[in-house]
Amino acid sequence: MPPKFSPLTQAAIRRMIKDNVDAAIAAGRARQANVRKKASRSGLARGQDATPAACECTFTGFMKCNPTAFRGTEGAVELLR
Repeated sequence: MPPKFSPLTQAAIRRMIKDNVDAAIAAGRARQANVRKKASRSGLARGQDATPAACECTFTGFMKCNPTAFRGTEGAVELLR
């Protein structure tokens, strides 16, 4: 036997929409609170437009990354292929 259902009234639809919107707003506020809490523990919070701090790069540090050796006269484009 198929399940019986009653048609939704406008009041029921509005209540469902309000409940879902309230839940989404609460989730957004909780997410923002978590972001603020994490930012406050990590020291100074930087904006998106802030430049990252420059790190010192030495020749020995660069060589530890095992850069590709360049041999030949093909140029940089041939090296990338």
